[in-house]
Amino acid sequence: MKWFFRIAACAGLLALTVPAGADTRAGKNALDAKEYDKAVKELLPEAEKGDVEAIFLLGRMQQAGWGVPKDLKKAAEWFGKAAQLGHLESQKEYGAALALGDGVEQDVNEGLKWLMIAAQKGHEGAAQYATQLAKHFPRNVIAAARRAAAEWNRQSKTDNATTAPK
Repeated sequence: MKWFFRIAACAGLLALTVPAGADTRAGKNALDAKEYDKAVKELLPEAEKGDVEAIFLLGRMQQAGWGVPKDLKKAAEWFGKAAQLGHLESQKEYGAALALGDGVEQDVNEGLKWLMIAAQKGHEGAAQYATQLAKHFPRNVIAAARRAAAEWNRQSKTDNATTAPK
C-alpha cells in the first residue's frame, strides 16, 4: 500500500512540473489584453486540434494584423475552416471575403451563399450584407444562393444530429 501512495505523490509532483496546455480561453484573454505573442502561443495548438473558436480568433488576428503580419489569404483560410465547422461569425467573414475577393479569388455566388448561411442562423450583419450584395445580382442568382444556404444548414443539422453524443 505504501508504494501506491509513493506513486500517487510522484504523479502529483510530476503534474505540477508539467506546464499547463494551451487553452483557447487563455488565448482569448491574451488577445483581449493585446498580448499577441501569448495569444498565438495559446490558440495555435487548440486550432490544430480543431477548436473552432481558436480557429476563428487566429483568422481575426491574421485579418487585422494583430501580432502577426496582416494576411487576408491566411485569414480567409482560417475563416473557411471555422465556417465549415459551423462557426457563425466565421461564416459571415468567409462569405464577405469570398464576395469581395479579400485573400481569395472572388466568388460572389459562394460568398453570398455563406452570408446567407449565417443570416439564416440569425446573424444580423450577414443578413444586412447579403441584402446589400443581392441588390446587384439577378433574382435567380439570389434564389440559388438562398437554396444552397438552406441546404447547407439542413445538412449541418443532420450531420450534428448523427454525431451528437447520446
